[in-house]
Amino acid sequence: MNKQPVNPPPKNIEIAQRHRWGSPVLGKWIARIASLLLAMVVWIAVISEESIERTLTIPIVPYADRDNLVWTGEDPGDAVVRLQGKARSLWWLEYVATPELRVPLSTLPSSGEVRLRNDMVELPQFPDVKILAILKPEVLPVKVERFANRVVPIKPDLTLITEEGFVVSGPPVSFPSAVEISGDRSRLHAIDTITTEPMTIKSVATAGSVTLKLFNPNGIKLGLHSVVAKYTVERLVEEKMDNIPIIPPTGWNVEPPWVSIRVSGPGSVLLSLHKRVLKAHFIAPDSNKDIIPLLDLPSMVKVIAMNPPTVKACKQ
Repeated sequence: MNKQPVNPPPKNIEIAQRHRWGSPVLGKWIARIASLLLAMVVWIAVISEESIERTLTIPIVPYADRDNLVWTGEDPGDAVVRLQGKARSLWWLEYVATPELRVPLSTLPSSGEVRLRNDMVELPQFPDVKILAILKPEVLPVKVERFANRVVPIKPDLTLITEEGFVVSGPPVSFPSAVEISGDRSRLHAIDTITTEPMTIKSVATAGSVTLKLFNPNGIKLGLHSVVAKYTVERLVEEKMDNIPIIPPTGWNVEPPWVSIRVSGPGSVLLSLHKRVLKAHFIAPDSNKDIIPLLDLPSMVKVIAMNPPTVKACKQ
């Protein structure tokens, strides 16, 4: 049986194989690089499971665990902590995650210092990581305000200078009459009223209104910033009031037992005096003597004349 000669592969197939697989030298380098990469992967996998220690710098975060608490101290800065755990976990904490040292405000005094504790450090869920120590700072300066709300009346600080023959018939009235204030509880207890910024109006002859800014005490938040203050001005009038009885102190007599007066003031105020039973009185002197009777009149009413100007006080 005659053997058939084996023909060599066509030249073009051999060239194609060379282009596909490359040269023998290049193939060896590819194999070596692949082996090196595999070795690195295995090495990283092994060392990532090793337990190591590492020092991290993390932010200190005071947080309000109640609505009425506010941190008013300086920026607390960062803390330096020492951790122990698997290398891969610590690498993740340092470069990817955001660990914090969180301080709840409800556990702090209003001012002073607090010692930082390991249980304040919050880490993502890495059960293999342990907090060994907080290296610095050991203590944190603290300033916390406990906020509250109150409603207090508004007092306009308004000075009215009237034209001659006119008088202010009553204190300025604020609209609205009260304001809600909020701030540290200890400061709120010391505030009974909120005043406006001072203002003076000259040559006033008629009633009117003006917008006034509220005075804002330091550290206090106001529910509004300005109010409207209304005022009334009336023409000054004079009236005579006769036969006002004088009521002496116990054990004393007075002669005559009555007095007449001439007064000036706003018309509406004088009108209201006619609806009252006016009475005069006096303070018992050391001995029998002439005295000037006293009358309880509104501050806007002035006594121009009195008849008689004095009366005789006699001990019984």
